[in-house]
Amino acid sequence: MRRSPLLEFQVAIYQHFKKYNAPIFEDLASIPGDQFPRIVIGEFAGKAMGSKASYTQEVTLTLHLYSTCPGKEEINKVLDSAIRCVNEPLPEMGGGFYLLNLGVDEYEVFSLEDEDGNFAVYHGTLAIKATIQDLEESKNEIEWEVK
Repeated sequence: MRRSPLLEFQVAIYQHFKKYNAPIFEDLASIPGDQFPRIVIGEFAGKAMGSKASYTQEVTLTLHLYSTCPGKEEINKVLDSAIRCVNEPLPEMGGGFYLLNLGVDEYEVFSLEDEDGNFAVYHGTLAIKATIQDLEESKNEIEWEVK
């Protein structure tokens, strides 16, 4: 493993979901007001796979889905739409990374309660698993700051 495809993969997923008019956000802080339903880009994990010469990684990106609608119909529809969106072809990734494989690894939906024990929100997680190959030659330059 030479480097992480985190930024490029998140950008590809975000742009892909936006193309389908999904209510997706980079993080909770970027959500205006009480906009529901919503999808928030969450945790990312990666591990090397294959031979050292192929520079291939298996990565998992978790999306968090939220709905305040009573009943499970809305959250289930949002989850179904998200799964269907993942199964549509993604745009090419930038930065010298190539998406070899993409699919849903697992999903879950559960309700969260407020401090009084009343329903507050449905929360779903959708783990997207991808196989990504690094096609770019290694650079000697290491950048620590965002420009």
